[in-house]
Amino acid sequence: MTFYQDNKRNEAQRFSNDTFKLRLSDLIMGYVPSFDNFLKEFLKSELFLNCGDSVSPVYQGTDPEDGIIDYLIDIPLASFILYDLFNKTTDEYFKSQIDLRITELTDTIGPRTGELVIKSY
Repeated sequence: MTFYQDNKRNEAQRFSNDTFKLRLSDLIMGYVPSFDNFLKEFLKSELFLNCGDSVSPVYQGTDPEDGIIDYLIDIPLASFILYDLFNKTTDEYFKSQIDLRITELTDTIGPRTGELVIKSY
């Protein structure tokens, strides 16, 4: 997974951290039967309407009229999407693949959030 850094800081919090995002297609490609169907459902969902700055479109070129080719999503939203997919799927193969992706995402972001930091004295 490739993480993209968003350098927009929260002006209300002087010490806020940069946010990291990843591509929606990188997150779930191969973990759902059809990415196109998932994307159509996601864009019509209440989750998409309520997520605000957690989702950013990726355009084909520099001009927004060129068309959207993907979306960048925040890490918490990515985790939520994976857990939601895990709970909704009935196919055991996809369920195991999504579980592996959840583990991969957790292992990747753990050191950034301090969860897996081991102090040595």
